[in-house]
Amino acid sequence: MQIYVDAKCFGNAMRHGRSNAGIKKRDVAKIFGMTAHDYNRIEAGRKIWPGNLMLRLMTLAFLQLRTRRVNGSSGMKTLQTDPDAAIFVDAD
Repeated sequence: MQIYVDAKCFGNAMRHGRSNAGIKKRDVAKIFGMTAHDYNRIEAGRKIWPGNLMLRLMTLAFLQLRTRRVNGSSGMKTLQTDPDAAIFVDAD
């Protein structure tokens, strides 16, 4: 099985998620336990994220969804969509 990993596409996803959440880059870097410089490189697509970052990102996302479900969804922002940013992955 081969999966193509595009650092630029993942960086754009991180940027849109951070922007929708209204969080600064240095705060995200602190949450993920990395330097602001390293996070900036990931968001710019010049570096692929470390293996443990996906686990932390998904854990935080599900915790946030659970919190919004309990507290109501009035503070949720609409997601920014970019039809050209679609990813297609074929995996066995």
